[in-house]
Amino acid sequence: MDRLLVNARVLTVDPSHPTAEAIAVTGGRIAATGATAEMMGRRERDTEVIDMGGRTIVPGFVDAHNHFGPTTLEPVGVDLANPRAEDIAAIQARIKHASHTTPAGGWIRAFGYQDLQLRERRHPTRQELDEAAPDHPVVLIHSSYHRVAANSRALALAGIVQGHTYLPNGVIDCDPSGDPIGVLAESATNPFQVLSISALFERHAEQLLDLVEANGRRHLALGITSVQDAWVPPAFHQLFLRAAEEGRLPLYYAPLRGSARGLFDSPGPWIDGATLDGALPPRMRRGGMKLFADGAGVTCATRIPGHAGHASGVDEGILFYAQTELNDLAEGAHRLGLTLAIHAIGNRGIEAAIEAMTHVRRVVPGGQARMRIDHFFYGLDADVDRVKALEVGVVCQPVGIWQYGDRTIAQNRPPQFLNYPLGQLNASGVTVAGSSDSPCFALPPLWGIGAAVERRTTSGAAFYADQAMTAAGALRAYTLGSAWAGGHDDIEGSITPGKLANFAVLSEDPTTVAPARIRDIAVEQTWVDGVRVYQREGVVA
Repeated sequence: MDRLLVNARVLTVDPSHPTAEAIAVTGGRIAATGATAEMMGRRERDTEVIDMGGRTIVPGFVDAHNHFGPTTLEPVGVDLANPRAEDIAAIQARIKHASHTTPAGGWIRAFGYQDLQLRERRHPTRQELDEAAPDHPVVLIHSSYHRVAANSRALALAGIVQGHTYLPNGVIDCDPSGDPIGVLAESATNPFQVLSISALFERHAEQLLDLVEANGRRHLALGITSVQDAWVPPAFHQLFLRAAEEGRLPLYYAPLRGSARGLFDSPGPWIDGATLDGALPPRMRRGGMKLFADGAGVTCATRIPGHAGHASGVDEGILFYAQTELNDLAEGAHRLGLTLAIHAIGNRGIEAAIEAMTHVRRVVPGGQARMRIDHFFYGLDADVDRVKALEVGVVCQPVGIWQYGDRTIAQNRPPQFLNYPLGQLNASGVTVAGSSDSPCFALPPLWGIGAAVERRTTSGAAFYADQAMTAAGALRAYTLGSAWAGGHDDIEGSITPGKLANFAVLSEDPTTVAPARIRDIAVEQTWVDGVRVYQREGVVA
C-alpha cells in the first residue's frame, strides 16, 4: 500500500459500494476502499497516510467529446473570447495587433468569436478583415467550429474564388454578384482549418510540447483526468504520441481519428489496420473514429413535422453522407475495433446515425467496440427507444443548456423535439456520457453537471425541466458514463479496486448542495495514477 487517503467523503460511482471514507493506492491503481478505521488497520509501515479533512472525492472527470488538439494551439492564436470582442472593430484591432508580430504572408488564426454576441449580430466580411491585415491570410474560427470568417488572402490560398458558391456539404456565402464575402460553413471551412493549423505547427514547432503540457494542466485544474479528442488528424496524432513518449502528456488521451483534409472530411482514407499497429506510450489510447451525420445550427439536419402546411414535414440542414456511405464508414470502424462516435444534432441526423449503427449490429453481430451518438439535441421519442435497443450510448453537453438555452427557446422548435432529453435517456437505461465539446462550450465539468440538474438558462428560464437528471446521475455521466463511451470503463470512471487511481477532490459534495450551487464547487486537488498533480492555490493539502 503506497498511499492511503482517509477521512474523506468518497463518491465512488460504483453501485456495489457507492460511498467510502478511505482509498488505498498501490502502483498507481486503487487497491481498496472502505472505512477509515478499517483501512488504517491495513496500512503498512511505509504507507503514506493523507488526512483529507472531510473533503469530497469523486472519480476523475472524463471528457468524452473535447477538442484538445485545437485548444492546445489557442495560446499562439488570437483570442477573441477572453475578453469577448464586443464588435467587429474590436476584432479588427486584435487582428491588426497580431499582424505586427506575424511574418508577412504568415497565417493569423483567431478563435472564439460568436456572431450573435457581436454588436452588429453578423459575421465580419473579408473586406473588414482585409482592412485589419492586408498582408496576411486571416481566418476567424467561429465558437461553434462549424463556421469561419476569412479575408481575401485566405480565400485565395484556400482556392475560394468568385463564382465559387458551393462545395459538397459546405456553404459559401456570396454577394449578389457571386463574389464570396468571406463567411463559410461546414466542409467549406476545411482548407482554412488545415492551412492555418499547419502554419502554427511550423511557426511554433519548438513550443508544441510546452503547449500540450500546458493544456493538459489546464484540464487537470478542473478535475479532468481523461479526454477523448473529437477530431485528430495525423499531425495532431503524431504530436500527442510524441508528448506521451517524452512524458509531457499530463492526462489520459484517446484520439477520435479525423481526416488530414479538415474537420468535416471523411476520416476513412487514413483509418486502416496499419495506422493502428504498435504499442502505445503511457497515457495514450487507441481511440476511435469521428464521423458527422449532419451540421450544426442552421445546418443541422431536421425534419420539421407538418411545417408550412406540409403534412410530411420539411427537411432542413445538411446530411454529410448518403446512408450507404455512412453505413460503410461505421462498419469499417467497428471491424477495426474502434470506438465509433457519430455527430448528430437534428432528428434527421440522429436517424441517419441510428440507421448506420443498426447496419453495424446486423453485419457485425459480435462486435464489441463502443458506438455512441454525440449531441442528440433534437431527438424524438422513437429515437430514444431505438438507441436503447441498439445498446448505443449518447454523449451530451449539458452546459449548452446554460449557455445557449435562451436561444433555443426563442427558436420555438416543434413540441415533438425533445431538446436535450437527458432525463428520458437516463431513465430508459441508455448510457449517458457528459462532455464539454470545448471550445464550443465551456470546459468545467461541474458547470455541465449543474446544468444537467438545474436545467436553467443564463437568463434563469427553465429549460424543459422535466428532462433534468439527478446530481448522482449527472456525476455518473461525467465519470463512468464517459469512460464507457470511450471503451475505458474497465480501468477508469469509478473509484473501484483495480482501476486507475484518478480522482478529483472537491470543496463540496455535488449530490447534496442546491442545484444552482453545483457550478460554484471548486476542484481543490486532482490525482492521476495515485499522484497529486494539481493543488488549488490557497488550499492546505
